[in-house]
Amino acid sequence: MEYKLSLAVEAHYDIEKTTLYISSKNPAAATRVVARIFKALDNIRINPKIGGSAAERFNVETDSLYFVVLPYSYIIFYNIVGQEIRVNRVLDSRRDCISVLG
Repeated sequence: MEYKLSLAVEAHYDIEKTTLYISSKNPAAATRVVARIFKALDNIRINPKIGGSAAERFNVETDSLYFVVLPYSYIIFYNIVGQEIRVNRVLDSRRDCISVLG
């Protein structure tokens, strides 16, 4: 079953901000990190239930799922709505994700 992938404005901003931050220090690394994020997004699109429950992992009230972008420290937060994967945020795990999500 094919799912459509859509990114919230905040998720686009998260990826853009990540790209700019890493590029300022190491443009090649920025390319690798962003490529890995988009590969993870494609994995989620193909296998939407690949992620874990954000409510259980982060002890917050949410119906979102999360997926960790390995080997980097980014977490993709998303929901499955019908045939659509809605990506809400793409956050650095070193950040206080709970306050950003809440």
